[in-house]
Amino acid sequence: MNKNVENNLKKYPKIKHWINKSKNNKLIIFSGKVEIGQGILFAFQQLVSKNLDFSFDEIEVTCASTDTHPNEAVTSGSLSVQDSGLTLKIVCANLLYFSEQKFVSEKGIKKINIEYSKGVFSQNDGYSKNLIDLIDDELLEKTIDINIPKFEFIKDINDTNEFKNLDLLKKLEGKYIFINDLEIEGMLYGLVLHPKTIKGKLNEENFILFQKFIFKKFNIIKIVNDGNLVGVISTKNIELLKIEKNLDQYSLWNESELDLPLNGQYETWLKSQKSLKLNISKSIDILLNTNTKSKSLNISRPFLTHASIGLCCAIATWSKDHISVISHSQGIFNLRHDLALAFDLAEDKINVTHHPGAGCYGHNGADDVAYDAVWLARYVPEQPLRVEWSRAQEMSIAPLSPAMFVELEATIDSNGKICAWNCEIWSQAHGTRPGRDKTPALLGSWQTNAPFAISQPVNAPEINGGGADRNSRPIYEIEHLEINLNDIKEMPVRVSALRSLGGHVNVFAIESMMDELANLASIDPIEFRLNHLKNSRAKDVLNTVKKLSSWSNKSRIKKEGEGRGIGFAQYKNTGAFCAVVAEVKLTDHIEVIKIYICADVGAIISEKGVINQLEGGSIQAISFSLFEETQLSKNGVDSTDWSKYPIIGFKDIPLIQTELIHNEQNPSVGAGECSIGPTAAAIANAVFDAIGIRFTKMPFNKDNLQAQMLSEN
Repeated sequence: MNKNVENNLKKYPKIKHWINKSKNNKLIIFSGKVEIGQGILFAFQQLVSKNLDFSFDEIEVTCASTDTHPNEAVTSGSLSVQDSGLTLKIVCANLLYFSEQKFVSEKGIKKINIEYSKGVFSQNDGYSKNLIDLIDDELLEKTIDINIPKFEFIKDINDTNEFKNLDLLKKLEGKYIFINDLEIEGMLYGLVLHPKTIKGKLNEENFILFQKFIFKKFNIIKIVNDGNLVGVISTKNIELLKIEKNLDQYSLWNESELDLPLNGQYETWLKSQKSLKLNISKSIDILLNTNTKSKSLNISRPFLTHASIGLCCAIATWSKDHISVISHSQGIFNLRHDLALAFDLAEDKINVTHHPGAGCYGHNGADDVAYDAVWLARYVPEQPLRVEWSRAQEMSIAPLSPAMFVELEATIDSNGKICAWNCEIWSQAHGTRPGRDKTPALLGSWQTNAPFAISQPVNAPEINGGGADRNSRPIYEIEHLEINLNDIKEMPVRVSALRSLGGHVNVFAIESMMDELANLASIDPIEFRLNHLKNSRAKDVLNTVKKLSSWSNKSRIKKEGEGRGIGFAQYKNTGAFCAVVAEVKLTDHIEVIKIYICADVGAIISEKGVINQLEGGSIQAISFSLFEETQLSKNGVDSTDWSKYPIIGFKDIPLIQTELIHNEQNPSVGAGECSIGPTAAAIANAVFDAIGIRFTKMPFNKDNLQAQMLSEN
């Protein structure tokens, strides 16, 4: 049994903790996982509908709230269907089991004569009762038994195409209400200003001038400051937007100078930082004979910005004995924990309710802006106060994804088999989310008159998916394997989780090396991978993408400047298998023409949802790999708008063709992150196929290509 599911049901053992009945006789689903654009609430609605054979339209899924929902930690790591989904399946089995018992006991009939269909229990004498009518307080108090078998009348979840995602339709029509669109009666608007660098100090003289200017020119209620934090409150958001436009004329902080690499040269700089070496894998040394051939690669990636298109936003109300917060945080319970630490309150005095904002797939500024809203709401008690970060704040003071450097060396024997593999990784850990330390991991809490200690990143253990070392262990059969992570303890900028963590870079590195070795052995890249695999599911995925993309050297007519490449991995080495074939064309830039994706995610809850996640992940990986690089200087982040931090546009999105392998007998696993690394690798391998030059440094742009060509001449 999944340990997370066991923990879920141990902490929340009653049916009522997960499924309840509304006043208008609908089923209500309670899950601690939140909607960040991945369609998870819609998937849960489908799952319960199928597992209960109950009308989809009669099921509601509520946004998670710390007062009413089970604590399922953070919505991250592609774990929602894998953990919460399986929990709900077990709850559904229990709900049907106890409902059937009640139906039998009420009528005094034999179980063998019962039928169940479309939410109705019936007996052959015509007696029937709806499932919803059998649910009462006594039934909802039943303790969930994980050993109750799946209800015999319910079929496996297969076809889910009949369900319509009304939320998605609203988004397409521009009618969806995001957190930024919420309007609450009597709501005030707040602007919270931070130094650009974590340790910047408020310039007292300039702050006095700033106060005079603001009170004279704009309609505001008050200006406050606490240490290095500055807050402005108004009845109109437009006033705050005007103030932001005038900030450049006031140097409010004396910024701390940062030690950063020149011209994006991260390789030497990362290796020069203090680090702790962690051995990830080491197998028995072997003696290499003279018939072996070796290759080495150095792979690097710069810092990346979360770059959500929508801005981080939160609404807080500070009352005498209770604080309420509306946030789009991925971890509302962890946020509540750190808010309690920051403001010296008991957790039960704080309620955090989730409301969707822009998807970010990682630790962006959502938690920090929630702190800002609560901090500023203290100055206007009993009134809801909204704080929204500016674009510049969004891109300069939210956590970044760490820069990484990977050294690889691998050897093949005379039969084209990999006999040795050595990997060395330099990276800071990828985790500084709230709720995991004794002090709050919230930016504003480090910048008050009584600041808390700045949180240091923590690398998740491999058993939990790893962090900087995620997917550093190849899925392939290799006789000698050694992997080390140099865990960098301190960096001048704040870092945390971004979609797939170290998996983006590590899979890119591994799959680039696999192509190099295939070329060295004169073996087709897909065949070379298949030769090093025993797992039948892994092989099926590769063979399926091979067929899907019409991968055949015999029938292929290669045009100048065009190439194709393959990337493959099992996410976290325990999750979804995903293979990607990319077709590219090189002109004055790299154009990704088409992407083919094949994945095995086990039992599929929502086929369209899985495809959306795979394709969305692939598109974001194209953006990471081709376009994105945080521009840094001694004064912090310089890339504070879209001109300095470009992301993928609609014109850059290729045709995508996706095929899923149905494995209903296997547990469901997530799909949101498994296509990230394979897409990056497939593009790099396709470029090599096109022009014989291998990208080893991200982003894959003209400047880095020219630098690569010069280094090889």
